[in-house]
Amino acid sequence: MSFLIAKFVAIAILGFFTSFVGTTTGGMGIVLVPLLVFLGLSPHAAIATTRFAVLGGDIPSLDRLHRAGKSDAKLVLPVLILSIVGAFIGSELLLLSPGPLVEKLLGGFILLSVVLTFLRPALGVRPAHPSALRRAVGYVSLLGTSVLGTYFSAAAGMLGRTTLMACFGQTSLQSAATRKVQGIAMGVTGSLLFAWAGIISVPVSLVLFPSVLLGAIAGSSYALRKGDAWARSLFLLVALAAGISLLL
Repeated sequence: MSFLIAKFVAIAILGFFTSFVGTTTGGMGIVLVPLLVFLGLSPHAAIATTRFAVLGGDIPSLDRLHRAGKSDAKLVLPVLILSIVGAFIGSELLLLSPGPLVEKLLGGFILLSVVLTFLRPALGVRPAHPSALRRAVGYVSLLGTSVLGTYFSAAAGMLGRTTLMACFGQTSLQSAATRKVQGIAMGVTGSLLFAWAGIISVPVSLVLFPSVLLGAIAGSSYALRKGDAWARSLFLLVALAAGISLLL
């Protein structure tokens, strides 16, 4: 009994702190998925439970960022549609067979996003007005990151953030807000399919969901106080660590 209590306390603490950082950077799953596997969940259950728990962080984060004027109404509908389609594809792929190759590919793409962000100092700090071609590439990329994010449930949010900054000219905090729209669409779609398949751990979700929610509220409030430059720096640091860990 004492071990079980200690396990759930550890899950709650890590859920809060990964959500505090992840609400600005993405990448919560890079910590939560391996943790849940270590604590006894199957890889399928760990990914599905994390996807549901992250939903608890995306909703309050989006609310706070929206009220701060960081959301882009013009992107909401296309992001919702692409994310729902991508989440459906990713969920079905996960239920068929999760593979280690995805982990390596994801790590490589994340490191590329770090290089792109580092080489463009204004990226994520000042809004831009990209061409129609770049925006078209962005829509395709959003679909791809939605598939990856639901399939793997770890760090794909960083790719979504990079897409929104590079292809749609958003600042770091604007991309965080739009990424929450993507995350909610993926979370609802994926969670419904995973729940239907019976692979979400209810006991773990009851602990993880509220801790992630509280971490997201605290993290988004802190990020808004610090501003876009701080959010960009934190994104680079976390994405670099996540990309390297996925490749190891």
